[in-house]
Amino acid sequence: MSTQKHWICCQIGAREHYAIPRSLHQQGNLSHLITDAWITPQSPLNYLPKNLLTSLRDRFHPDLAQASTHAFTNSLIQL
Repeated sequence: MSTQKHWICCQIGAREHYAIPRSLHQQGNLSHLITDAWITPQSPLNYLPKNLLTSLRDRFHPDLAQASTHAFTNSLIQL
């Protein structure tokens, strides 16, 4: 009898475009992704001028759009 393992992945930065959480999610093994920043395409931050927050705009991957995520994006932004 095999049991499926579920993982919580904690990651600072978008290392290798979120390769490990993407792989876990594709296998159905990612329980939750916790990361420092996560900016979805619908985020109001994407409506700011392009030269602002450019490094943070890459903190999303469409393969993880349906994954359970928690990020601390607001604490990284000082307006």
